[in-house]
Amino acid sequence: VYHDRDGDGRLQTGEEGIGDVELQLLDQRGEMVATQRTNSHGFYEFDGLLFGDYAIAEVHPPGWLDGTDVAGLINGRVVGRAINPGDLIDTIRLGSGQVGQRYNFGEQRATAILGTVHLSTVGGDCFGLDAEHHPLASVVVQLLDVEGQRIQETRTDSAGNYAFLDLVPGTYGVREMTPPDVINGGARSGITDGSQNGHVLDADTVVGIEMLSSQRTTHVDFCEHLPSQLGGRVYHDRNNDGRQIDGEEGIEGVSLQLLRENGTQVAVTTTDQDGNY
Repeated sequence: VYHDRDGDGRLQTGEEGIGDVELQLLDQRGEMVATQRTNSHGFYEFDGLLFGDYAIAEVHPPGWLDGTDVAGLINGRVVGRAINPGDLIDTIRLGSGQVGQRYNFGEQRATAILGTVHLSTVGGDCFGLDAEHHPLASVVVQLLDVEGQRIQETRTDSAGNYAFLDLVPGTYGVREMTPPDVINGGARSGITDGSQNGHVLDADTVVGIEMLSSQRTTHVDFCEHLPSQLGGRVYHDRNNDGRQIDGEEGIEGVSLQLLRENGTQVAVTTTDQDGNY
């Protein structure tokens, strides 16, 4: 019985055994014949057996998620059937004098994805390490499956933090629902064991977050901009000094365009009855 870190059902170097797990040997009627507990290396053994048909049932260890179990080998041939999920390997036909090996039970630990939602700086910096960002509370954040479908939803706390805990290992995405009073800023993929994990699909969504057993991905973060505003007045500058003073009335119905540096029009508005826009 071992920690199947990558979930592939194959015991490999670096995948440690799990001690003190109970295994039950069942006969062909499903009645328990014997029990064993794994040693500190996760190894178990039933010996002194009569030939016949057997099954091995694992009593699932607390704190672990069901992984992939694998039928073992007798004389170099796979004999038996692993029931996944189910913690059971059955139809093991053991002949006289034969030895069955590698009837292994893989287990996994839960994973977690965490991040924050915050405002950009006045200069529009979203993720600068030296910048101070104001957190956004009560923002809806969704956990997505590998197909992009929502499977969980939470809200950020007062510090702008969110967390999806106790996740089954797999591939996930995270979507932030931009609040109505801010403007989309950006997103960044997370960090798992010191490496980037996932990729940014758009300013609200990070996908392809691959989570192996017991991993914790942090800094799947989202940034929003506070809306800015430009305004002024169109008026009758009677003395042509560029300063509106008493007696210089506003001009209603004047159209004004907001342009980017390259001349692209962003918005159009019209002055009100006092010349304000």
